[in-house]
Amino acid sequence: MFSKMRGAQSSARHWLWQLRRDEAGAATIEFCLLFPLVFSIFLMFVELSMVQFYRVALERGTETAARAVRLNTDNAPTPEQLKTVVCDAAFILSECLTYTRVGLERIDPATWVSTGGSSADADCYDQADPDSPPRNFDSGSSNDLVLMRTCKLFRPYFPTTLLGSRLAKHNNGFYAIVTTTVLVMEPTEEIS
Repeated sequence: MFSKMRGAQSSARHWLWQLRRDEAGAATIEFCLLFPLVFSIFLMFVELSMVQFYRVALERGTETAARAVRLNTDNAPTPEQLKTVVCDAAFILSECLTYTRVGLERIDPATWVSTGGSSADADCYDQADPDSPPRNFDSGSSNDLVLMRTCKLFRPYFPTTLLGSRLAKHNNGFYAIVTTTVLVMEPTEEIS
């Protein structure tokens, strides 16, 4: 009886020894261990490039709208007009007119503080109250220093990847991209 057990142990040892020396399938195991990590890093870079692409497009739209505001001091634009200018200049942004907010506020040049007493946060679209008016909209007058902030909500492409899960969520899974610029309203000439 002991000889049968000894023979079974011997054959089991022999089988384990062969298994340990056998290198077939080693590349498959390495691939299975490393592929999820490498693929998630790849998806993170795709997400990051899309965020940067949208940020640059929004920045272009904001600068175009700021120029329109700066040169048209006689006709103060409405929030909807500014949003249209931003979205026309940043034509690549999907659902731009729906999920974009533009805010203008005068700033005291001596203290760099808003004269309207608004918060430091940009005014973003609120899905719970889509008809709420913009929080800060004071286009100023001749020679005023004006801060312009544009906020656009985006839905991440890969919300569970390394970058997508770390982005600050706004509401319902969206994340916000905010661009800011400062402009001085052009002086208006009075005709006598």
